[in-house]
Amino acid sequence: MELAGGGNYNGPTTCAAGLTCVQYSIWYSQCVRVTPAPTTTAPTPAPVTPPPPESKFIYFGTATDYPTNYGTIVPDTFNLLVSENGMKWDAHEKQAGVFDFTKSLAQIAYAKQNGLKMRGHCLVWHNQMPSFYCSTFVNGGCTATTLNATQLWAAIETRIQKTFADLNDPTIIAWDVLNEAVADNGSGLKQDVFYNTLGPDYVTQIFTLARKYAPKGVKLFYNDYNCDAAGGKADACFNLVKGLKAKGLVDGMGFQMHLMTQYGATSQMGGMAANFKRYSDLGITIHVTEMDVGTSDFTLQAQWYAQVATNCQQNPWCEAFVVWGVSDKDSWRAQYTPLLFDANLQKKPAFNASHDVIVKGH
Repeated sequence: MELAGGGNYNGPTTCAAGLTCVQYSIWYSQCVRVTPAPTTTAPTPAPVTPPPPESKFIYFGTATDYPTNYGTIVPDTFNLLVSENGMKWDAHEKQAGVFDFTKSLAQIAYAKQNGLKMRGHCLVWHNQMPSFYCSTFVNGGCTATTLNATQLWAAIETRIQKTFADLNDPTIIAWDVLNEAVADNGSGLKQDVFYNTLGPDYVTQIFTLARKYAPKGVKLFYNDYNCDAAGGKADACFNLVKGLKAKGLVDGMGFQMHLMTQYGATSQMGGMAANFKRYSDLGITIHVTEMDVGTSDFTLQAQWYAQVATNCQQNPWCEAFVVWGVSDKDSWRAQYTPLLFDANLQKKPAFNASHDVIVKGH
């Protein structure tokens, strides 16, 4: 107490600096030094890693449009099937607004008859989109269209809605919604037909449409190459998917994993486990979607397959390991002999190296 006053008080009626007048009654008040209550800031909660899936099961898959060409190899060896080209946009829409899902429905029927699940690949890609929607191609990719933004959005929405409606079958566990949208140097999005016509927010809008029309239980993926290890593009892919995940629009990341031993392991696989982990820390499902390793050294090839398979097997959120083809003779890059079966359908060392980790290692 610094100053007090009562009924007969004749002293100062104001408090000195730093003091506050407290009136206790109409007869008595006093000046007191009040210590302000300390201000506190609520602590920022630490990021919470979602719990891993209850059981660790990894699909061992392959991609082909003609599984019967390999006898019983596909159903005897794999439990997940992807149409290499048969579910892409140009395969379904041969005329504007006219869709034909006959071959895809036959593929689904084959998978069901043989106890296989499927991945849908892919809804939207600037390559292999219907040619009548594209006016300019650069290196095989569409960069311009005669459609305006409203017309292109209508075509995209129809593509997504029709595909999900006509191929609505529990055999398909996941879909690659958007394929290869990130620039190779990691600077941002590619300057493709979607970016050039619809603007930089098109990725979010495409995934919004996919979430709107997707059958219940189907996981939605972003799929790309050279996002597997460390580097600028890997970071760009992660940031893209992280942003979509925050909006509730994406469930998984598809790592294509087209590798070439001649370029060395460090540049292509260095930091892969850590890269996988930052996705799983956010509860993002991981699929290796298009695995192949180009080389004539089959021992080294087996080691690379085993390394990627191990990274998948050790991450609780890695759910699928898909090889992009069955036989070397039918590979999209056959000259590099990149697959698990040779041209005579004989198993190569890479088969056991990956199969034993994925199928026997869980």
